[in-house]
Amino acid sequence: MLVTVERNRVFEHFYLDTKNKSASATLNILREHLPNVYISATLIKPVSDGAIPLTVAHGYASVKVEAPDTRLDLRIVAAEKSESNQTQTITVQLAQPQAGVQVSLAIVDEGILQLKNYASPDPHGYFYQKQALRVQGYDLYPQLFPKSRWVGPPPGGGPTFWARATPW
Repeated sequence: MLVTVERNRVFEHFYLDTKNKSASATLNILREHLPNVYISATLIKPVSDGAIPLTVAHGYASVKVEAPDTRLDLRIVAAEKSESNQTQTITVQLAQPQAGVQVSLAIVDEGILQLKNYASPDPHGYFYQKQALRVQGYDLYPQLFPKSRWVGPPPGGGPTFWARATPW
């Protein structure tokens, strides 16, 4: 079975032997895999009696990748309630101080937000949202054998056999 780890390019590929119709592997998840990668598997069933058609199967699965250091652990210390023309102190603290971090603070009347059904933005959710698979796969499997055509009774009953559309 050919296994690939991919998204906008193929990060890694390897082959696995199957046993009892199953296989497993341990993947090394890297920072470049953020926010997700796709695992693809292509399996060609071996033919022991020389019969065709061969069987090929393809599968894809998305794997979400997270890194704890992509989130800021903020603590905001402020008064529970406030009134117009009142001065108050608001403190924003990071659990782990980091160089170059900037925080923007906006104070808005909660009633206005409720009237507009405003949902607070989620910058982390935006920048680390699931990305589409951008690797194009090509299957040359149908070209392994010249075109075959069905000869005999319709599928579903009776003897079945294939004939070559072109000579061997």
